[in-house]
Amino acid sequence: MIAHLRDEILAVGKEQLLSGGEITIRTVAAACGIASGTVYNYFSSKEELIAYILLEDWRTVLAGVRKESAHVPDCLSLLRLLYDGISSFHRRYEKVFSSSTARVSPVYHRQLITSLTEVIRPALSLPENLSEEDPSVFLAEAVLHAATGNLYSFEQLAPFLAKIIRMD
Repeated sequence: MIAHLRDEILAVGKEQLLSGGEITIRTVAAACGIASGTVYNYFSSKEELIAYILLEDWRTVLAGVRKESAHVPDCLSLLRLLYDGISSFHRRYEKVFSSSTARVSPVYHRQLITSLTEVIRPALSLPENLSEEDPSVFLAEAVLHAATGNLYSFEQLAPFLAKIIRMD
């Protein structure tokens, strides 16, 4: 298998996904000038291809947040960065997430929350003897839900996040 071809398949798939057109193994293969069977050498299904596209883009978003987090003055500002990154990612792939077949498995949800808590936890001033109650998990869930649910702006959410950060 050729690594460059895998990258091309991912790039073409992402382009089709973002353009709002129908993405299928056939359309991706045709755009790459290869047979559909060749795509299956790299991805077992359309769903797996889409998952890899989303994962790579999510890692880019998270890397950007981590890089920018060095320049924020406090945890609330970090949560704002996360909210903006999640919101932007969600808007970019809104058609994928709103499709009737789109469903986030509990395993992927836990992995997503874990990746968010790994960014949040260092910004919190947590006591050494932290019990099972880890506020970074709740903060991750709250920011994720607000940024993807179109229910709360960050400004509406911020006062509640600030109270949790202070552990009032």
